[in-house]
Amino acid sequence: MITGDHAVTAKAIADDLGLGPGVITGKPVGMGGSLGRTEATGYGVIYTLREALKALNTDVSSTTASLQGFGNVAEYAARLYTKMGGKILANYVVGLTQVLFLMLSARYVFRINFGPNFGAVMAIMALTIAVVSGFGLFLSTMVSTTAQLQTLIPIVVVSTCMLGGCYWPLEVVSPLMRTIAKATPQAWAMMALTDVTARGKSLLGTAPNLIPLACFGLAFFLVGVARTKFE
Repeated sequence: MITGDHAVTAKAIADDLGLGPGVITGKPVGMGGSLGRTEATGYGVIYTLREALKALNTDVSSTTASLQGFGNVAEYAARLYTKMGGKILANYVVGLTQVLFLMLSARYVFRINFGPNFGAVMAIMALTIAVVSGFGLFLSTMVSTTAQLQTLIPIVVVSTCMLGGCYWPLEVVSPLMRTIAKATPQAWAMMALTDVTARGKSLLGTAPNLIPLACFGLAFFLVGVARTKFE
């Protein structure tokens, strides 16, 4: 048996390997797939959660949850969870909490030196996460399906991270590439972090990098909201 993440993947596997529909799960209805299969995994998570909460005499509507990722499972889990009255934390809050935990662990457990102004580092990270949240909203309005979004995000994120100096210092690339890098928010975030951690600058001292970074985030958010279809 071969499985696919979604119907498009399952059909592609079947076509590429020349297999009949009987050995493929997750196939589209036109190939003999089951109605409701797309929603089944995400719904199953929430139905299991609901039954577990019943044993604790707790109603779903009184709970709050966070989601990691937004693939097929998370998408339909979020839909059913909110339909039952549950509240989902904003991605920004989740991301900020995760980064805060990682940064504090790095400093106090693994003794990593972030320079003399750890508060400034955390402020830059908080702004960066806000920009990333806006960027995610913006990208989600560029596609019509979750499958398209899952394909688009790795391409865009990896390429802009490479350009923006997340994988190697911008100082080692040519002046032309450093200029091109400034078309990405990652470059401004990395330059701000370098100023604070390596050069000992304050938040005010690295403001020339933070202002463009904030402008990126505001632009992503405004365009994303403008293109979002509310139902």
